[in-house]
Amino acid sequence: EESTGFVPPEFARIIFEEDEDDGTEHSQQHPLNKKELIAHRTFDIWSYGVLMYHMLTGEPLFNYDTMDNLTDEVDKVKLMNWGDGLTPTQLDEVLEGYNPGNVVGKQVDADEIIDNAKDFLRKCLMECPEDRFQSMSQVLSHPFLRKEEKVEEEEEEKPTTPIVTPTPSPTKEVPLSPSAQIFTHDSSVEMVNVDDGHVKPTCFYITPYKLQWDDVSCKLVLPPNDATEYSKLTLELQEWSVLHTILTLLEKEEESMFKEMITCINQTAVTDKVKAVKDLFDYAGILEGSFLAVQQMILQNANIFFGEYGDPMKYLSEELTKRKQKWIEMHNSSTDHGFFYLVDEANRVPIAENDNDADCIYPITIENKNSEQYQTLLSYMELSSFEMIGVVASVSNNSSTEIFSCLNEKSQRTILRVVVLAETQMQQTLSDFLEEHDSHNTFAGLCCISDQKRTSFWSTQTMKEYFDKDHRSLDLWRETNVTKNELVQTKNVLQNTHKELETTEKELENVKSRLNEEENKNTELQEKVQRLESTIKKQTKPRNEGAATTQAVPEAESAGCGCFIM
Repeated sequence: EESTGFVPPEFARIIFEEDEDDGTEHSQQHPLNKKELIAHRTFDIWSYGVLMYHMLTGEPLFNYDTMDNLTDEVDKVKLMNWGDGLTPTQLDEVLEGYNPGNVVGKQVDADEIIDNAKDFLRKCLMECPEDRFQSMSQVLSHPFLRKEEKVEEEEEEKPTTPIVTPTPSPTKEVPLSPSAQIFTHDSSVEMVNVDDGHVKPTCFYITPYKLQWDDVSCKLVLPPNDATEYSKLTLELQEWSVLHTILTLLEKEEESMFKEMITCINQTAVTDKVKAVKDLFDYAGILEGSFLAVQQMILQNANIFFGEYGDPMKYLSEELTKRKQKWIEMHNSSTDHGFFYLVDEANRVPIAENDNDADCIYPITIENKNSEQYQTLLSYMELSSFEMIGVVASVSNNSSTEIFSCLNEKSQRTILRVVVLAETQMQQTLSDFLEEHDSHNTFAGLCCISDQKRTSFWSTQTMKEYFDKDHRSLDLWRETNVTKNELVQTKNVLQNTHKELETTEKELENVKSRLNEEENKNTELQEKVQRLESTIKKQTKPRNEGAATTQAVPEAESAGCGCFIM
């Protein structure tokens, strides 16, 4: 049984939307007979937040009856459309008028306590599960609940032996995706303990081709000649999968709005199919200029997609299935082996060890690509995480088209909700795979790192040293690093261009040299021709003069036969 006064928004939408479908009032013992939502610890975090809100404000978050079920239809709508969380008015009521005064002999900052309380409630009562605290260890580590590490000396006779309250050790947990673990508390508290190998990386990449190092982009990429078609199909599959996933969730969660949208685009398609497709993609939260191949395919099949007999979701499902089957066939038939890479999640790139190292494990070569374990991991590649989507674009040497950067914030959150559940289900399979092939937990040198926001991610030892010294967030580092990487790539491109220019200049000099040689030869030949012509003229002139004299004698004799005149 669920108490609707304490269920999170994602659960409330299922419960109350079912009531609308049934046309009946909500039963206090409502079975989830139509839709199912996989249970997660963030459900309990929400319920705890509702309870804490009541304690810290003196007022309930919602109106509920003695069975803790919502009684007000307005509250139901508010809960289903929770949006940005607690309003400023609600937050102003937290510890209103609180004045701790002097506590245990030390002055306490009331404003700091109130601010911590507000931040604590906000993190308990976020709409998206991935934005809430992910476990009770994180809840207890928040500054509002955490005990001070420095405790006042209670005994004057022992001034050199202060009593210190130790920070509770966090529970060992297998983390969700790095994107799902963004929360904030004091950086002195460690979130995970990886010493015993219980925590393992969550982001990987599987390919039938061994990746090659690219000097320009400074990363591993698919072989440009052998894997062109495979790379193109992989990116295509990601786009269709993302679009289908977003629209499927919108159809379930915004049923009436979704139907209205389909009706509107069908009406628009009668006169302007291009605008109809644009309206659909705007509704799905796909930014303009993205997923162009998908848009073109829909336009080519507009009669199937739009109109009285059109069925957009059926068409998308069929197209996705066709591409998925083709991709898996290409993956399985392209080469004899498969290659498994762990991913540097900070840079979103696969990593490999030195092939010359005798103990080299990564990439893990998989002999049997038909094994159930391998095929299960392969299916995870369809839509695994933001990091995975970025890696697919990255290894295709197409990092500027990373798919999640093509979505607006709402759609990113929609995809992330699917990702969290998918990663939870996949974690055991991945853990078993790593245990089998990397029993010593080398993880290609990757280590688990926590940033300023306590985002847990896997990256290199160099990155760990960097984040240990510079307490900044991973997001901020990525923003800076993107610009830095672009500059490095631009520098590499310029260097390669400079080398090409130098080579071209040398070739040009060689051509000029050959032309000069040819010109010199031509000059010599012309001089020879001129000398020969001059010699020929000299030899020809006496002959012409002799011929002229011989001709003149008979003419004179002929002339002498006439009269002689004085």
